[in-house]
Order: sequence, then C-alpha cells, then structure tokens
Amino acid sequence: MFQKDKELKSTLTYISNLISISANLIFNQLNFEKARKYVDEALELIEDHNFTDAFYLKALIEHNTNNYQKAIDLYIKLINLFRSSNFDKESSYGLSSKGKTLYPFTVIQLYKLYMTLNKESLALNVLLGNENNYYLVNMYVIKHFLLKRDLKNSANAYFRNILISQKNKDLLYKLLSENKYKQAIYQMINELLNTKEVFSDDDKEELQKLLQSII
Repeated sequence: MFQKDKELKSTLTYISNLISISANLIFNQLNFEKARKYVDEALELIEDHNFTDAFYLKALIEHNTNNYQKAIDLYIKLINLFRSSNFDKESSYGLSSKGKTLYPFTVIQLYKLYMTLNKESLALNVLLGNENNYYLVNMYVIKHFLLKRDLKNSANAYFRNILISQKNKDLLYKLLSENKYKQAIYQMINELLNTKEVFSDDDKEELQKLLQSII
C-alpha cells in the first residue's frame, strides 16, 4: 500500500511538472506547438477524468492553432464535468488540480471561440448557462449586451453581479430611472474597464470604442 501511494505521488508530481511547463509555454511564450508535447504526455498518464488542467490547456492549444472543433469539444467536455454533481467526489488528484476554478475561464474561452466563428447564438447560450452567476462570466454578459446596445439586458446582468458594490448598483438604478441612458452605459463600461482580470486588450479596445461613441 505504501509503495502504491509513493508511486502515485511520484506520478502526480511528474504530471504537475508537465502541466507547469505547458502553462508557461502557453501563457508566457505563446509556444503552443511545444506545449502540445508536454500536455499530450500528461494526458497519457492521467487516469482520473477530472484532472481538468490538462484538458483546459489542451483546449487552449487547439483553439490557438485553429483546430476549432477539437477545442469546442474539449471546452464542452470540461463544462459538463464542472457541472456534474459528482465532480468533487470523483477527483482523486486533490490540490494538484485547479478543478472548478477553471470553470469561468472555460466558459469565456468557448464564448470567444463561438464569437470568432460568428456563432453568436451559441456564444450567448454559453454565457447565459452560467447558473452559479460567476463574476467573470457575468462581466462578459454585461459586455456582450453593451456592445449590442442592449441596455436592458446589460443592466440586468449588472444588477445580478454580486461583486459589484451596492453603491454602484444604486447609482445605475438612479440613472436609468431618470432616463439618463448614456450616463448609465458610461458607468457600466468604466466598471468593465476596471476589471483587469477579465478582459484582454482586444476586449478593452472594443469597450473604449463604445465609450467614445456615446461621449
């Protein structure tokens, strides 16, 4: 038994190292093809289907090397895993995996991919399926509707976001009740632009253009 536990820990350490190398190649060097080698090796060693990190990195690789259908399949597989009621019970890798913390990032990546493919209906469905109202996903819902000039739905998403202060929500409600729609949009855009951990430079450029169009 001790030997098996020792072997398992050794394997997990090796897998974690492969994942770390892959993540560095993807996020810091944008070297997706080189990262693929390490991710694929990790996937060969993984028996537990809930070790989500490797699947997420694999999806990013396929996404960024234009293998879109493979990426979509992996993102959907991950989302279904995260939503499974047995997800936490079935995982045996514990702290060696980021687990459900990857859920909102997976949803956002799938949304972006569908938008790239001009499949807006599917993209929006991915965001609106965010049943746990994750902050990061909710911010993308606000952005999506704002860029469509859909003030009603963007405001509804804003009010649902539990991490936006009540003070800011009260201010938005006041602006809307006074029919000050441009000011309301301005407030929501600024809230999004200050959310550093969510939006890429491209996202922020879109929002800045919208901001300029209403000033």
